Formats: sequence, C-alpha cells, structure tokens
Amino acid sequence: RKLSRDTMRGTVDRAKRGYWPGGPIPFGYDRLIIDEQGEPKRIIRDLEDGTQVMLHPATGGMLDRFAKGKRYKKQDHELCTLVASTPERVRAVRQMFDDFANGKATRQLRETLNKAGFRTSRGALFTVQTIIPILENQAYVGRCVYNRRTLSKWHRYSEGKSVERQDEGVERRGKGDWIIKDDAWPALVDANVFDKVQKRRQSDKAHNTRAQGRAVRANYLLTGLMVCGCCGAKMTGQTCTSGKGYRTRYYVCSAHHAGRKDQCPTRYSVPADVVESYILNLITTDLYRLKTDDNLHKLVADELRRLGY
Repeated sequence: RKLSRDTMRGTVDRAKRGYWPGGPIPFGYDRLIIDEQGEPKRIIRDLEDGTQVMLHPATGGMLDRFAKGKRYKKQDHELCTLVASTPERVRAVRQMFDDFANGKATRQLRETLNKAGFRTSRGALFTVQTIIPILENQAYVGRCVYNRRTLSKWHRYSEGKSVERQDEGVERRGKGDWIIKDDAWPALVDANVFDKVQKRRQSDKAHNTRAQGRAVRANYLLTGLMVCGCCGAKMTGQTCTSGKGYRTRYYVCSAHHAGRKDQCPTRYSVPADVVESYILNLITTDLYRLKTDDNLHKLVADELRRLGY
C-alpha cells in the first residue's frame, strides 16, 4: 500500500507540472522522453502495424524498434510530454474535429481514418468507441487533465491528498478533484473548434435514448454464456468482498457455487473485467470485418433475390 501511495503521489506531481501522467498516447501525438534537467532524450512513436520506434529528438532518425507486443518503458527518473506526430496524422486529427463540428457522423470519421490507413496505438482499426474519446480529449488543446477517475486498487486522490479506498472498481471523481494544467504541450486543435465539438457531443448525449431491458443493466454481461472448463456447467457472476472491504467481480461455476461439489470439485473462477473486455473487443472487431466482407454481402443479396425482395 505504501508503494501504491508513493506511485500516486509521483503521478499527481507529474500532472501538476504538466507532464503526461500515463496511459495510451492520444492519436496524433508522440511521446517525448526528457531527463530531470528537461533535456530531450528520445521520441517514441506508435506505428500502424502495432510496433513502436524510438527516434532521435533532433534529427528524427530511428534509434531502435520494438516488435508488436513489446512496448517501450521509460526509466523512473525520466519524464514524458507530448509532441506532434507526423504531419499526416496531425492533419487527420484536425480534419476529424472540423468534420464533426460541421455535422459529420462518427461512423463517417471512422471510415475516413481506416481507409486512409491510420490505426490505433495498438495497430487496431478505429471504431466509433475509439473515435468518441478522441473527440472529448482535452489533450488536443494542450491541456493535461488527470484524476477524472480512479483505477488504483488501494488509493484515490481526493481533496488534495492520497486516501485509502475500499473498492477495486473504477471510481469517477468530481471536478473538484481533477488536476488540470493548461498549455502542457502543443495543441493540435483550435480551441474554438474543440468547443464546437463539445457542444455537439453534449447535444447528442441529451437526445440519445437509452435502451431498456435487464441485459442493459446487468452487472455481468456474460452470465449463462460461458461454461466451466472443469464440468461444463454455466458460469454465473459473483462479487467477492475481502476482509478489508475490497470488492472484485468474478465469473464462477454455477454448479460449484450451488454446492454441487460432486459435479464440480474445483472452484473455477475468472475475473469479470478481464474476460468481458476481451470478449467485447473480439465482437467489435468481428462486426467491423463483416461490414467489409464481400462474400457476406453477396450471400445476403442472393438470399433477398430468392425471397423476392
């Protein structure tokens, strides 16, 4: 817990000074790694194939390359800020904000980016779900915003200090706890354009209707859809609370959970957050592929003709 508290203090200090606090780098930016004296050491750029390259901060020459699945990790004494990436990416970001401010739909922005060959920092296709956070990210106007939500298992930053928390889930923080630093790095998007985009986003949210139904409100999206690897019974959701009050969601074997230990003697469990994120990512990727599947389009057209439509 002391390590957790010290880590949070270090991250808070970096954010207050206008350095990147951590997490995925926004599309259109590169990492600039600097030393304690503020001297640029190297630039780290994510490529479309999911790899990374290390570039010289002055010449732009390549110093090293990291294979897909391997990521650059800065030293503890080093700091990170953001710099503009390639001119093509910067133009794509500005065009995206301009187009959305002028009424284009997020799915059109997605199509434009993907057709131009751009990819996320992990080398994946852009989706509506990855476009929306870009449009709402204040980093594009040069603003560092940290502590909008708490992911730390042990501590939260609240009212100017680190305090212990009692829940492992994501916790959204009030604006009073946000750490904001303007002009932290070069802005890629004009402030007026960014404001227009935020107004449209708020309008869209106000007019969107929420789907009703138990599945939408379910805490465990995959209940009944997974089976136990030991006995084949359905997996069901369960929230476990530790002696310290920390809560964690799991999928557990329904047979073992119901006391049928002769059917399933093993207490088989899977962390819910891990498996749900993995499955949702697979579904999103597969649905996008189906949209561009020419064979599927032909089969649907043939079937419609057969039915007389």
